[in-house]
Order: sequence, then C-alpha cells, then structure tokens
Amino acid sequence: MKTRFLKEEDFYKYEEDIVDCYMDNLQIMDSQSCLDITNRDMLSDYVLGLISSKESSIEGIFNDKEEYLYGMIIYDGMRFSNDGNAAQLHLAVCKDLWGKVIFNMCKQILERTYFDTLYCMIPSYCRPTISLVKKLGFKKTGYIPKALPYKNIKGEEKMYDELIYTWSKSNGKI
Repeated sequence: MKTRFLKEEDFYKYEEDIVDCYMDNLQIMDSQSCLDITNRDMLSDYVLGLISSKESSIEGIFNDKEEYLYGMIIYDGMRFSNDGNAAQLHLAVCKDLWGKVIFNMCKQILERTYFDTLYCMIPSYCRPTISLVKKLGFKKTGYIPKALPYKNIKGEEKMYDELIYTWSKSNGKI
C-alpha cells in the first residue's frame, strides 16, 4: 500500500473507486446535508472541488501498483502561518481497509504529516471512528450538543452531538 496526493486526472482514473469509498461510508454526511453522496454528479463535483481548492487536498491510499484507490484522507480548511499550520481531517475508505489496515496507514501518515495540528468532527454515534482517532493520539477537545441529524437503525431521525478531536504534531499530543 502507498499514498500520494490526488490530481484532477486521478479523479477520472479512479472515479469508480472513489464512489465505492463513499458508498461504504454513507454516514459521512448527515441526513439533512445538501450534498447527496449517492448522487454521482454531486459527489463528482464535491470531490473535484476538494482536489482543485487552495484550501484542501486529498491523499489517496493505493495498492502498490496504483491499480486501485482504496481510500482518501481529505485535508480541508487548510491554514498556514509562521506560527504553525492546521487542517480538518476527513476519512473515506472502502470496507476492505477498515480495522488494523487503516489504523496502520493513518499512523504512517501522521508520522510524516506537514501539519502541526489536525482536527476532526465526528458524530457521537460513530463509535468505530472515535475509537480509531483515540488510538491514533487524537484528544477530545470539545463538542457541539445535538448538532447533527442522522437516522438511527430504526430509521428515525435523531440529533447527535458532534465531537471535536484534535491531534498535535508536538509528540502526538495536545
């Protein structure tokens, strides 16, 4: 497995793989998001916008020969100053990488990241994601109560807290 940053032409080459990453992670967007990731055109516009923006970039996770894209680490809201730099982190990976594989990949990415601070905002019901970021050294630094609507397993829409986790390059701790 290897990683590298995506260019616009990569989107067209790996479009099916990108769609699969989002289809395996339908809860990435809340139930009232204006972005419907099941709509291929909307998803295409969204991902291409992240690739071309000056405030974001996407690091793709590939097999060694770059035949398949298995996941994406999205850095959004990137900010740089003489005092340091930061970005919001998003993760979209296919089910094949869930578990130890994605943990090891994320650990390697954090070891070589050029960001001083990374943060992510996770719905409180996403226990596997919360467990992953904690194991990677992220610390809970805040929350927004009842901020995100999601449908539970009964199909009922419910508001969930949005948890804020932060990682700092200074020895991986806040």
